[in-house]
Amino acid sequence: MNCLDLAVVLGEKVDRASATLPQTTTQALFAISGGRVVITSLFGTVTVTTGALSSGQVVANPTVGTVFVLANESVSGESPGFMISFPGTGVAWLRGVIGETCRPLILREGTIDFETNVSVVGEMSWTLTYVALDEGATVVAV
Repeated sequence: MNCLDLAVVLGEKVDRASATLPQTTTQALFAISGGRVVITSLFGTVTVTTGALSSGQVVANPTVGTVFVLANESVSGESPGFMISFPGTGVAWLRGVIGETCRPLILREGTIDFETNVSVVGEMSWTLTYVALDEGATVVAV
């Protein structure tokens, strides 16, 4: 599948409303249930200017299995409208005002979480698109 095909078939869209960034903890963003899904895009948008966050990461937290890092990023002092998009290169995010949706990711049941290593001000909203790989698989915002 090339980028053009994927741009046409992003699948179901799930929005997570703006919320305060987690404070030195993990915050569930989305829950996957009913089977495996193909994540076709995932991005966060700053809605309230962020403080100095030295490290944030999005992780896949399967119901059965090991947590693994999808991406690491610093969202330090960013203004509303600033976006980070997964997937970037390796485990880095694409930063700025555009995103990439050319690398689908297959995840099984569990949650997609955002973790921070410090308490920090700011808020972000999140958007995810997916296609169910198994019949009945869904993703909802948490």
